[in-house]
Amino acid sequence: MTLDRKIIAAYEISDLDKKKNFNYFNSSLKIFYNEYSIDKKESLDQKKKDNFQLCNKLYNQYLEIISKKLSNYFEIDKDKKFYEILIGYWLLRIIHLSLDVVENYKNLEIGKSDTVIAEKFNYKNLINLNLSNFNVLTSQYCFHNQLISLFFDEVVSHPNIYPIFIDREGNNVKKYQLNYKKKNPISKIFYLLQNLKNSIFQPDKIILSHLFFFPLKNKIYSYREIFKSYKLFLNFFLTKKINYLVSTKFDFSFRNSKNEIDLKKRKLVFSFESKNLLEKMINKVIVYSFPIECFEKFRIYNNKNFRKFKKIFNTGPHLADGNVKFSIADAVTNGSKLILNQVGGSYGVVKNLISQEFDFKIADKFMSWGWVDEDNLNVFPWTSRLGISLSLFAQRKKHSIKKKK
Repeated sequence: MTLDRKIIAAYEISDLDKKKNFNYFNSSLKIFYNEYSIDKKESLDQKKKDNFQLCNKLYNQYLEIISKKLSNYFEIDKDKKFYEILIGYWLLRIIHLSLDVVENYKNLEIGKSDTVIAEKFNYKNLINLNLSNFNVLTSQYCFHNQLISLFFDEVVSHPNIYPIFIDREGNNVKKYQLNYKKKNPISKIFYLLQNLKNSIFQPDKIILSHLFFFPLKNKIYSYREIFKSYKLFLNFFLTKKINYLVSTKFDFSFRNSKNEIDLKKRKLVFSFESKNLLEKMINKVIVYSFPIECFEKFRIYNNKNFRKFKKIFNTGPHLADGNVKFSIADAVTNGSKLILNQVGGSYGVVKNLISQEFDFKIADKFMSWGWVDEDNLNVFPWTSRLGISLSLFAQRKKHSIKKKK
């Protein structure tokens, strides 16, 4: 390794955060993600807008092609909307992530003689069972480092790579899974009564998100608040035409099982033409990162007689996993209306928001936290029970601080 050439470090700064290493690399060190590649803010804003439009264009192209390939492979007749609900948000995310890598590569003007220090590529680090698994992976350094390694290893085949191995172990997913499964006594009673009701009545509407009724079900501090948070339950329980399901919406079993992919079949099915580096990168990521539940386990979930609903109330962009997601896709393609409720902040405020873009693509109606969108007539202003609960909590906290003073 020659120190007179620039070195591109495609891994955590924490691994270099030692005086000895810093002295060694000195001024030749560059971190791969360079936030200051474009100086002027106006140019950066326009570039972001152009990139967002490019990703949307690629999204539509890839969704069309993948839909046809999967229909041919599984010998079924499903429209593009069906596959958009199954893989749309994942596809939009990996296109944006791939663009980040390619853009930074171009901005850094890396030559063939430059030494690239990258984490050793292992395609197994990109494998995911479902969107829950994918969301966890993309929140970790390893996944993004592997994208960079994939790019240099298989997309541009960089001749001067210095691979390093990083041993990783993380239990944060298991902790999250345990926290998610916790239910207070009222929640348990609710599910018990709900199951009893569903055994008697056949509802034609289904609610898949707790945000419609219990926005702070794990953060209740008084009996009065319990009554206020659950009073809607009585109206809901007495309405015969509505079903409610949350407990099986997400699947976190990926931590308890070994996820394997059929790489040979994937390369056969997901064979795409590539006109440039970005498309070549996207093609590679699709092969390694396509959700297992939508390929290897597709027939398990798809060959079921799902119940039909006139209306489905849910929150996006992560609609569900496994059976629940397939049931949504099946119902929507058979005429069900998908109504999404805003799940968090930034919607209607931040430009070029990926989650909002996807929600708008798939929803027949989108219930916002009070704002409207002049370009989208399917956005309807609504109240935010979560926002109201948080406001009341903040007011009580402020009041208690004043009392202490």
